[in-house]
Amino acid sequence: MNVAHVHLLVNHLPIFGSFFLLPVLVLAGVLPQQRALLGLATGFAVLTAVGAVAADQSGEGAEEVVEMLPRASEGALELHEERAEVAVASAALTAAFAVGTAAWSLRRGETSRAAVGATCVAGAVTAGAMAWTGWAGGQITHDEVRAGSAAVHPGGDAGGREGEDDDD
Repeated sequence: MNVAHVHLLVNHLPIFGSFFLLPVLVLAGVLPQQRALLGLATGFAVLTAVGAVAADQSGEGAEEVVEMLPRASEGALELHEERAEVAVASAALTAAFAVGTAAWSLRRGETSRAAVGATCVAGAVTAGAMAWTGWAGGQITHDEVRAGSAAVHPGGDAGGREGEDDDD
């Protein structure tokens, strides 16, 4: 196992974490008396931020491994790295909002819908940034998701029908 494997393992954590965060945050805003929901949302936000930092840190080493591959796209690597910077910052900001909202709610004994709403907005931005970053990451070596590329299968044709003649 090398750092590229580690990156592939951890990079899904912030993507999925950010998408799990949103419905829990919405429920925390709709059901403010259920403060455990805000705690769960805060946990997802922190987990998302920690996962984003782990993916970012492992990404540097993964880049060194992947840029040696013949199918790796240098432009996609750079785009993925730039988007990751935005996603990590967004995840950190969302986690800070969530922790602040939870702390304020504990201190006051009630959940602020406005603070939960602001955290929802930050969480939605983070989820979008994570998806945007992951999409760019997928284009680094996956020809099938690059715009304008036909997926080529082992048989050599784009349709994946090995041994079949096209009589049309």
